[in-house]
This record gives sequence, structure tokens and C-alpha cells, in this order.
Amino acid sequence: KQGIISDLRLQVPYELLPAIYEDVTIQLKTKTKTKRKLVQRATTYVADFVYTRDGKEVVEDTKGFRTKEYELKKKMMRSLLGIEIQEL
Repeated sequence: KQGIISDLRLQVPYELLPAIYEDVTIQLKTKTKTKRKLVQRATTYVADFVYTRDGKEVVEDTKGFRTKEYELKKKMMRSLLGIEIQEL
């Protein structure tokens, strides 16, 4: 109401590492077909809240317990995307 923040979004996904695919050759009755097979899913981080404050995007997360997976993804967000997560 006071206009301190804007563009509030919930559960915003960020892709940290893309999915990995490999081409697989399949022999059909009459021809050979190449198909892409998913080898490893993408690694993503889902932020609880994302909003704009003072012209900058803010990513916030609420944590009751900080897991090792969260700590790693937090480091990846800062290193790969240049985004620092604010914790509540």
C-alpha cells in the first residue's frame, strides 16, 4: 500500500544448471531414428518471494532450517547469476 515494493511475485524459479540430453539412435522396422534422451534434469532454485525495491530486484527466502542443498544453491545463485538471496 505504501509503494515501498512493486512487482511482487511468489515461487519464482531460476535455472542454475541446464538439463543434459544425449542423442540416442533407435532402429525402427523401416528406418533409423535419432531421439534426444534426458540424462540429467535441470538444477533449479525456487525463490519464495521476488520483488522490486528502489529499482533493484530482491530475492527473498524464508527458512526454518538451512539444508546443505539450499546452501549450495545459494552459492550457485550468487556465483552463476550474480543474485544474492536475502533470508528471513
